[in-house]
Amino acid sequence: MYMNKKLLTTVTRIIWILFTISTIITIFILFKGTINSFMGKFLNGYIIFIFFFLFYNGFVTILNMSKLKWDEIRKRLLRFFILFSIFLAVNFVLTYLIKGKANIPGLSTPFGFAFGITFMDIIFTKERNNKKKLNS
Repeated sequence: MYMNKKLLTTVTRIIWILFTISTIITIFILFKGTINSFMGKFLNGYIIFIFFFLFYNGFVTILNMSKLKWDEIRKRLLRFFILFSIFLAVNFVLTYLIKGKANIPGLSTPFGFAFGITFMDIIFTKERNNKKKLNS
């Protein structure tokens, strides 16, 4: 089990490094302004990679969360819903103040911020840390 967890953590780190590098390249391509066929293929691949990246992070989070005690899961979910509500309200107010009209803002930004703040440490948790939490 430890070897699988170590492999999962290594794969997760590699995927996050690829995400960071490809995001920097994508920002550079978009700010440069000229897109040739290779850059277009890279951007299409980046979009597909982002979908798999989001799915993978959700899967790893659920997999690692299943090893936590119910009290810890409940606290994290409550924290997630509170943060999501706060970020959604702030997004709504800022949209109203900047654009001058009240429309329903997108859910992806508040969801991403709340998810990242609440569950980021679970994605990179190693087996040793989980054993320490369970024993204490």
